[in-house]
Amino acid sequence: MSRDRDFVRLVLDALFKGIEPDKVAEEIVSHLFGVRSLPKKKKQPFFAKAVRAFRKDNKKWINQPYVLGAGVGQRLDAVGEVEYVVDVYLDKSASEVESARQVDRSRARLASRLGIPLKVEFLDQAVRVDVLEIAKPKPVGRRVKIGDTISHMTGEKGTLGCFVEKNGEPGEPYLLSACHVIGNCGSAQTNDKVVADDDDFTEIATIADASNDVAKLEFSHHGDISYRSITDSAIAKLLEGVTIRHAPVAGGLLKAPAVPPSTSLAAGQWVTILGASSPNSQAKILHAYCKTYGADYCAMGADQVVGFSGLVMTDLDIADPGDSGSIVINDANEIVGLVVLSCDTNTWFHPIDRVLDQRKAKLIV
Repeated sequence: MSRDRDFVRLVLDALFKGIEPDKVAEEIVSHLFGVRSLPKKKKQPFFAKAVRAFRKDNKKWINQPYVLGAGVGQRLDAVGEVEYVVDVYLDKSASEVESARQVDRSRARLASRLGIPLKVEFLDQAVRVDVLEIAKPKPVGRRVKIGDTISHMTGEKGTLGCFVEKNGEPGEPYLLSACHVIGNCGSAQTNDKVVADDDDFTEIATIADASNDVAKLEFSHHGDISYRSITDSAIAKLLEGVTIRHAPVAGGLLKAPAVPPSTSLAAGQWVTILGASSPNSQAKILHAYCKTYGADYCAMGADQVVGFSGLVMTDLDIADPGDSGSIVINDANEIVGLVVLSCDTNTWFHPIDRVLDQRKAKLIV
């Protein structure tokens, strides 16, 4: 086979792109033989098998400690032609760390210990590997605030409610929102990311402990609804480099409630919802501590519902689901609730003290 640049790019695609082995094999067959596929029992299954083996072998060094990443690089060869190589990014502090363990400080020795090859082999192609030392990447400095539009990395948009710290972790800020916004409807995993609503979907927080930080929503059918005291809530730890911008609201900064809202809210009281789509929306409480359910919850289908008890119902109609996860404040600027449900006539929220109890956290104000 010829070792031309296009084929080398296919080799690198096989390693670094999330393409199914059969699809990569199809591209290889197309390149080598000028057809999209070969007859059965010919060579295409062999190529797919080779792709799988290639990924498996190289996964060992891509996932090693101190390897920050890997990708396709370009270099000019001796005659000025572009040559494709594999660039492996090694944490430049690694040699110092390893030195403390009486290990040679040279990059080559460390790369060898991590199993990083000088070349990667695929079929009869050998692609050069360059090991580059860089500083550990950090998020670009970003400030976030109450009312920002956010989402789970695979979910729908909602609102950043407020900031909290977990009991026993003073000084470690988390953001609070609805579980169906940042908790992937209860199925989020530890280390899942929460992203901002910008062009790059910038990562701003991570699910630090899915078992405790994300509510486990339970689905029912219309004919057999179970109303539970669970709150549709989740928290995510702010990433390094992401800071809080305390933006004042009308009347001053926000406060923690002096009296638990689960015992003090009553029909006729006025509150304000700080939603991303409906900021500073006034609402009157119609019923305190009622039962209701969310239909077609998390796009699970019209017959799938989640029943909640202890909700507070208001007269505000929020048609935009992007306000889920926003906080509710009273006329004293105290945070009293977390919005989770709405329809074309009403909005419902959890009392904030019940949310904080279940997430084992306290407000940062």
